[in-house]
Amino acid sequence: MTWSIFYQFYACFCANCAAVVYGITIGWASPSIPLLQSENSPLLSGPITEEDGSWINSIMCLGGLFGTFFFGWMADYFGRKWSLYLVALPKIAAYLLILIALDVEFLYVSRFLSGFGGGGVFVLVPLFVTEISEDQVRGALGACLILIVNLGVLVGLASSGYMDFFMAPFVPITILVIFLMLFQFLPETPQYLLMRKRKVEAEASFRFYRGCRKNTEELPEKYLKEFAAMQKIYDGLNIFHNAGSSFSPNDAALVVGAIQVVGGCASYLLVDRAGRRVLLIGSALGTGLFHSVMGVYVFLTSRGYTLEGFEWIPVVSLSAVMLVSAIGIVALPYPIMAELLPTKLRHQINSYCFD
Repeated sequence: MTWSIFYQFYACFCANCAAVVYGITIGWASPSIPLLQSENSPLLSGPITEEDGSWINSIMCLGGLFGTFFFGWMADYFGRKWSLYLVALPKIAAYLLILIALDVEFLYVSRFLSGFGGGGVFVLVPLFVTEISEDQVRGALGACLILIVNLGVLVGLASSGYMDFFMAPFVPITILVIFLMLFQFLPETPQYLLMRKRKVEAEASFRFYRGCRKNTEELPEKYLKEFAAMQKIYDGLNIFHNAGSSFSPNDAALVVGAIQVVGGCASYLLVDRAGRRVLLIGSALGTGLFHSVMGVYVFLTSRGYTLEGFEWIPVVSLSAVMLVSAIGIVALPYPIMAELLPTKLRHQINSYCFD
């Protein structure tokens, strides 16, 4: 790796620390809600109801709706860097609320704040990464978002499933502290600075992200010119149980999370080689095919047909859907939207498309 792209990868890594925590937040629910509903509930108020569990899941989406609009607005007025920096604050507050949770209302507020920050992640990370990266690595760096979120889901499933309820929040809090320490030293994106007519700062930012020294030749003028379904899947992991799998719910969730990470890695490796169009079309066709197979199986079983010996079909179909979708239709819309949209409209349209 040359210095010309090292700082772009470094900045992408720093920005995606916030995405890891969003993934952890998604993964937290699958092992934690059954624990909260059991007689061993860690809350002083006792076990929560099924309705409470549904609200804990869904209120995160409501927070995401508000977060996309709020942070999309902030991106143009306060900059990409500091808007993304502030995403960490509601997330830290969310996990502190879990640490001191006495009853389910604490968890409601926590999940709302987590979703609020998550909305900012899906608006700001693609925007930031697109505006600092050059053509040859932009696709790969853009595809990192879903890969990192899936990795976070895996961490969330493991930490919440196998650590104490009140110890697990220290994992995302630690990652957020690292994010705050590293991200503050990065410059604002060149495109935002140019939009604000701060050309000297924009040139300095461009030189930083391209690894240029101050005494190099004048930068070309062209470089200084304008340049949520996942949660439901983790709620449906009883497919493994219904298929007669020996996996526990936590282990099944980890398997699905690992499959998504593999798909994200494949997307990262193939996006600049095979091209966005090929991956999107192939992923859409594959996802549709495996969903159809699962649909036929469910239809036949609902009509009373005995499909003895074919109980593996829903497990394989679900796993294939997770893998194929992670390669294309889940990972690529974010970098593609950020690449196609003009600078002045990115934050607004991203807010509408990804809320």
